[in-house]
Amino acid sequence: MMSDTTPTVSAPADRQARYALILLTTVYALGYADRNIINLLLEPIKAEFQLSDLVLGMITGLGFTAFQVVLGIPIARWADSAKRVYILAGGLMMWSVMTGLSGLAASAALLAVTRMGVGVGEACLTGPSHSLLSDFYAPERRPRAFSIMAAGGEIGIIAALLIGGWVSHAYGWRAAFVVAGMPGALLSLLLVATLKEPLRGGADDKPAAQVKLSFAEAFGVLWRQKSFVLTVLASMVMGLQFFAMQVWGPAFLKRIYHLNTAEIGSLMAIIRTVLAVSGALLGGYLASLMVARRGPSWFTRFPALACLGAGLTMIAFLFSPSLPVAIVFLALVNLAVGMQLGPVFSAVQMVAPVSCRGFAAAIFVSLTQLFGLGIGSVIVGGISDLLTAQYGDEALRYALLVPAAGAIVGGALYWIAGDFVARDIDRAQHNRA
Repeated sequence: MMSDTTPTVSAPADRQARYALILLTTVYALGYADRNIINLLLEPIKAEFQLSDLVLGMITGLGFTAFQVVLGIPIARWADSAKRVYILAGGLMMWSVMTGLSGLAASAALLAVTRMGVGVGEACLTGPSHSLLSDFYAPERRPRAFSIMAAGGEIGIIAALLIGGWVSHAYGWRAAFVVAGMPGALLSLLLVATLKEPLRGGADDKPAAQVKLSFAEAFGVLWRQKSFVLTVLASMVMGLQFFAMQVWGPAFLKRIYHLNTAEIGSLMAIIRTVLAVSGALLGGYLASLMVARRGPSWFTRFPALACLGAGLTMIAFLFSPSLPVAIVFLALVNLAVGMQLGPVFSAVQMVAPVSCRGFAAAIFVSLTQLFGLGIGSVIVGGISDLLTAQYGDEALRYALLVPAAGAIVGGALYWIAGDFVARDIDRAQHNRA
């Protein structure tokens, strides 16, 4: 195992921190682009391979998340003591190659295998990237830094919508996968060559050598942090809404409003550009203000309000009387979802001890994706299949009520978590969790 107990960078300067943020945001963008491009291609894939919505949900959701979750947590724990930059770069190379190979799949089974490969690569994304960013930015600057990185995820989804929409419309769905997989290999080399490993806990003045924890000890520490447990549970049910819109939103627009892939890709890319990205940036700014004025409980209470807004506006979107009205509410859904991302990422890092931040991030994101994307997409697809005989294309409208309710429940759990955040931050800083 590679050790980084004597890293190159001991105290990240502003220039180093900004460069790291740019690189990590770009990696995040590519990760979200490669995992999400399949969502816009569901209808042509379904037509070519003659698949049901349930099988589509298993390929897009469960096939990806199963391997990401199984490997993401141990990889993140490894990253808490090894060279995070190398792990992140290796994962980036793998998921990019597997995305390109998705375009060569001759059957649904082979497509599922390549999606599993993307999941294996992206198991290396969350833990290392979140841990790295925390060591480049001091606690008071983290909400904004994580919001910028979260905005990178939104930019990646926008890129997936544009590539998936226009490339598939002109050259077919297979070409879209190939194009999407190209940039990652070059960026992985740049990452290894130019990003230096920061000192663990350097931004907190708490080097990792002071707080060594085993795997079991790290898990026990996090389990006893009530705000962390509640935040994970909240994100899992909120993930139903977050990932349902990514996976099934394009299919909904095609079935209900009869738009083609280019139109859907352009529409959703514009909405995410204007609302989701600005929402992510605005969320970090507003959450920082609320935390400064009202205390650390607002690390999770601000996201609670955003989740409530996301759930209510999603219901309005599903039952809009016309396409223009639906577009307005879809924009509001994206704004609300974007606003909660950065503050929640920051909260997870704040309540985790320095020596298990990567581990905490991986548990948080992996369980969110397992429940929201892996299980949630299958649930929505299964309900849609069950209701199709009675409602036809309208079945998807009613199936998506489940994730809308998940956002509201998630908001309630985030609000309750706020009662424990201040205590848990203090325990984490003193390694008394």
